[in-house]
Amino acid sequence: MIMNKLLIFGDESGTMPVKDSDDIFVTSSISVFNSYPSFDNKNFHREWVINFIKEKHMFPAISYVLPRKGYSKNLKDKYDKINIMARMTRLMTGANKQYLTKDCIPLRNHIWLFCTLQSINNTIINSLIKNKIFEINVFLDQKSLAYASKNLFIRMLQRKLKLYKKSLLKFKDQHPEFIKILIDRFIDASNSIYLFWSNEENTKNAKGGLLLAHYLASYYKKDFNKHKTIQNLLKQYGFKNADNDVTDLLLIPPNQQALDTWQRNTGLKPPK
Repeated sequence: MIMNKLLIFGDESGTMPVKDSDDIFVTSSISVFNSYPSFDNKNFHREWVINFIKEKHMFPAISYVLPRKGYSKNLKDKYDKINIMARMTRLMTGANKQYLTKDCIPLRNHIWLFCTLQSINNTIINSLIKNKIFEINVFLDQKSLAYASKNLFIRMLQRKLKLYKKSLLKFKDQHPEFIKILIDRFIDASNSIYLFWSNEENTKNAKGGLLLAHYLASYYKKDFNKHKTIQNLLKQYGFKNADNDVTDLLLIPPNQQALDTWQRNTGLKPPK
């Protein structure tokens, strides 16, 4: 039996937006089973990139944040609250120290973490439809994140996959055969996720995949407010749901269950 290893390559384009007037921020992820993509082509024009992804049976996923009126206030309100809760949890219980810096998490890092996780999660789901996943290796362009933030990233990804597995069970009655296939293919890969950065020595083979992710994100941002060339190419090659606006998801405040859990753990009232 082939122990399928899912390789995921991710990059971004633009600056993480904090103002209503800021430009779009795009993250891209591309996944493939077992083999690192390689090529001699030096002209990464739009159609070549999408065609190569299609020919090599890869799965692209794009997530973007697009500021609009009220974005800045809602963003700040949410993540000020999250950072207060994280800081007080660390102070009152000592938990999660390995995931937090002295200043918790800068706002732009919150945006990067959230948007990148969304694109990675989407390409994992698309890959799962095709085959079993025993292990996931994620390769990302080098970021100047604190070590604690990198720890938090992998923890959030593991949590997302575990929640995804649980969410499948909710649809078991409506689509029993399809849901069983998906669950059987998901061999608890949430415990076998490894994260690598492009400046590490053991990522030489990932260069091709990272270049594809780079051009996909860059072209998407460039084309977004113009001719939408890359968007149309994705649809033309059969990737109809490859891109997602995650702005509203980013702004959803902590749910009541999370607030209640925090209150039980700390004995404090949630911040307003």
